[in-house]
Amino acid sequence: QSIGKQRIIDDAAAGGQSEASTDENILGFCNALQPAHHLVALASSLADKGMPWPRDEQVRSGGEDWPDAYRYTPMRPEESKACVVVWWHPEKCAPVFQRYHGLLFGLPNAVTSFNRWSKFAQALVRRLLMSLFSMYFDDATMQDWESEAFHVQACVADFMKILGSPWAVLKSQTCASVGDFLGLMHDVSRAEEGVIRFWPRETLVTKVRSIIRIAREVGLPAGVASKLYGVANFIETGMYARVGRAGLWAIKDRQKETVFNITPQITLSFDLLDDLFKLMPQREYALWSGLLRRVVTASDAAYEGGKGSAGFLCVADPGKSEETRLGRVIRIPERLYSIWGPRITYIAQLELLAVLVAITEAAELVRGSSSVWFIDNVAALMALVKGSSGSHSLDQMAKIIHLACFAIHSVPYFEYVESKANWADEISRVGAQGNWASNNAFSVNECGVAIELLTLPSLAVVKIFEHL
Repeated sequence: QSIGKQRIIDDAAAGGQSEASTDENILGFCNALQPAHHLVALASSLADKGMPWPRDEQVRSGGEDWPDAYRYTPMRPEESKACVVVWWHPEKCAPVFQRYHGLLFGLPNAVTSFNRWSKFAQALVRRLLMSLFSMYFDDATMQDWESEAFHVQACVADFMKILGSPWAVLKSQTCASVGDFLGLMHDVSRAEEGVIRFWPRETLVTKVRSIIRIAREVGLPAGVASKLYGVANFIETGMYARVGRAGLWAIKDRQKETVFNITPQITLSFDLLDDLFKLMPQREYALWSGLLRRVVTASDAAYEGGKGSAGFLCVADPGKSEETRLGRVIRIPERLYSIWGPRITYIAQLELLAVLVAITEAAELVRGSSSVWFIDNVAALMALVKGSSGSHSLDQMAKIIHLACFAIHSVPYFEYVESKANWADEISRVGAQGNWASNNAFSVNECGVAIELLTLPSLAVVKIFEHL
């Protein structure tokens, strides 16, 4: 396997067992963020009881794994007659057929049947040991207070021995402030502040760096590009907001090409990944609401008669004494269109540009906030929601906006608003001549566009927004 693990694969598909087997069970499973979900449940329970988060306790996280799980899952002895494998006997110089007392590798035989066993073990631990415990196939994660964590982990280990499925000793993760679950590292050291941090496992980062290093020397074939793109997309799940989703289109396109050469676009994708590993934009999971300030921004743009216009309105700390209302009419420089290339209309580009200009102009207001951004253009909105776009110009701006949110430590939420309900509709069309913004106490001025942001490396973009 890619992580270096080696094991014999008893292929039930090749033997025909998968085709003859069915299982109607449909089970849902957790993901790599489950440690945070556990602590959300704990925080919610404390809140329901009117109890504060204890200041004299730290949270600790532990992990376990079953060894060769498929080979140790309980099964009816008579059903093992269907699990027959054939292998070559070197001394007899003949094929040998052997009854296999375990689950042959395949979806209905091994995976689905094994899922039932791990779900059963999870339910027993939760109900009998009252532990924050979850399993994903053969991997387990558990969280508890520091004063109880080591004892609870030992109890769960003893319980698994009683069930007949003891943990793999060498894979055990002793309870600590940092744990590893399903490829993401999680840090619970700031749980009392309501924040759990995630970051990809170091082996995954090393794998991506190794692929990039070799590709820079010998080229990037389609198969390697597919592997790199897949790993990079998983790594993104441990990054802040949607950082890491955009800027990879050149690697994605290489999956369908037959050439090996490293293009300037692929080099930019490699540079982006290298920059992200240096920045370490860790994903932050909030255990409860009310941790950040609030900022609401509406932006809009128009493109009519070959000319574009745009603007935005921003409300920081709404409803509070320090509430600030800011409006800007955006001057669109002509050379922007040459950067985006010839097209029939530039409306989606201008709509997304308005968001980028807004977060640039209002960076100090948005800093350290939970921000809501209202947009009435679906293409621009989807680029921000997904963090990437099939349009290179939209993809580039989505990348910069998410990097900016990371740099100013703002948690963004992008939402659709109908054009008729968009605050910024008037200011984007008639500029400062409109009455709506001034009538609603917005301080309106003109601003330009920092076009240089569209061409700067990711590290430079983050450093600029850190100092805005």
